[in-house]
Amino acid sequence: MFKKRSSLLVLLLVALLASATPAVANGPEVYAYPTWGGNVVQAKTNESIHMFWGWLATTKGLVRAFVNHHAETYTLTEDSTGAVVWSMSAKEADSHWGSIVLYGPEWVETALGLDCPMPWVAASWWEFTVRPLEAGTYTLKYVGTYEQPVNDGFHACTELPGTDPFPTPSLYRGEEVAVSTIIVTP
Repeated sequence: MFKKRSSLLVLLLVALLASATPAVANGPEVYAYPTWGGNVVQAKTNESIHMFWGWLATTKGLVRAFVNHHAETYTLTEDSTGAVVWSMSAKEADSHWGSIVLYGPEWVETALGLDCPMPWVAASWWEFTVRPLEAGTYTLKYVGTYEQPVNDGFHACTELPGTDPFPTPSLYRGEEVAVSTIIVTP
């Protein structure tokens, strides 16, 4: 259930960032979403890998609770040698979280298909760009740990007709591991 929810939240945040300024890169960028287990990303040797992760909740307080009580680490290894080519510690990941942004009721209804008691939703995200990689296959491992249960509040919303229901009770705890593959070709 969490994998489906985190995938939805990442997609929604990508839509929000369509007009945002991208992180500094060394050329064209390919987006990778570390929390999508089983994701396969295709890139060329001249393309930077743009890592993206965010959290969406019904209030600013719930976003703050997530950012303050969720630790995450990232490791990118080259498959043929097992060499770590990039990693991010929990402390470093914490430093990349942006400010909390509010989105209005029209967006909530259109993008999420929800009618929520609090008509605004809040979001925060981080972005990081990994330099272009040599040709090869890489494994991206994300480990996220909830230091205490975290709630996004969407269980309190009503689904609009024709939309998929949100899981109840929207409470996340424990640890999640997601492994993705990045294939880089010349």
